[in-house]
Amino acid sequence: MTWPDYFPDGCPPQDAVAASGTAYRLCLKRAVGGIARAKEFRPHKLFPDPTTGKAECHRCDVSLDDDLQNLLKLRQTVADKVGRHYLKRVPAVGDLQPEWGAMKLTPSDDSPTHRSLWLYDGVNPHESFTVVAEPEVPDED
Repeated sequence: MTWPDYFPDGCPPQDAVAASGTAYRLCLKRAVGGIARAKEFRPHKLFPDPTTGKAECHRCDVSLDDDLQNLLKLRQTVADKVGRHYLKRVPAVGDLQPEWGAMKLTPSDDSPTHRSLWLYDGVNPHESFTVVAEPEVPDED
């Protein structure tokens, strides 16, 4: 397996390990039991406007969390910064596989159980992630 061409030298970091374990990710609104979408596992580096405060290597990762409650707290923290619409994101859970890439625990003030996942080129783990909770706010349609 190879890393994508857009990864900078030294990315992922040398202390990253093969992906494994159960992890959670916030996804766009889906029904409980629904499958995450491929675009929800794109790193910030590939967004149309990739401007973030993250270091270059971390712009190439996919953010996950080992703990559902910490992920939900992080969702609230982000919603307080960017708007209530972020509360419509729902947690999905999946079991990480070594053939997907490398991971590293990257705790923050918002979540001590946050981890970064760097995916090998061409890997699409979304079908292994299932939505486990409803959004915090209902649709306003």
